Amino acid sequence: MSSGETLLLAIAAVLVFWAVGAYNRLVRLRHEIARACAPLEAQVRQRDAALRAWVGALRPVLEGADTPADAVLAAADQVLVALDRLRLRPTSARAAASLRLADDTLSAARERLLAELPSHLHSPRLSGASLEVAGPAEELAAAASALGFSRAQFNATVDQYNEAVLQFPTVLIASLFGFRAAGPL
Repeated sequence: MSSGETLLLAIAAVLVFWAVGAYNRLVRLRHEIARACAPLEAQVRQRDAALRAWVGALRPVLEGADTPADAVLAAADQVLVALDRLRLRPTSARAAASLRLADDTLSAARERLLAELPSHLHSPRLSGASLEVAGPAEELAAAASALGFSRAQFNATVDQYNEAVLQFPTVLIASLFGFRAAGPL
């Protein structure tokens, strides 16, 4: 074997090892997104339970104005459906956008419900109805805070994966094997 053939063989071996390493890195980062989806799912479900308890505590106070409460529960159902889609395909940008949109819809519905609340629930002097709502409201606030942390971790993992997918020369391996950029929340 001539020195030119040996050099060519060495270059080919280095390229193959690099390609295998780049592919394995992309697979590992994609799996990390799936792993980051599990705590996110748990926090969304915990917030959902707290939200439903909060709405249940508010129903007697709303005095027949069920429409805003029903809108919150319908939006919460949409969030759970979008979450199930994301759980099945955690790197899908479309599934992440769907969950983001459903969460925005839920936030808007909650704001409309808060606007409907009687003024005595907002006063610093707690009435009996305010005391009944305070516990579920605190649980909801804690669940929302924990969800924010899980969402930040998920987004950081997605950003790391997306950087790897778009980085040259790894982008060549990514396009060859169908790795696509994931969607943040």
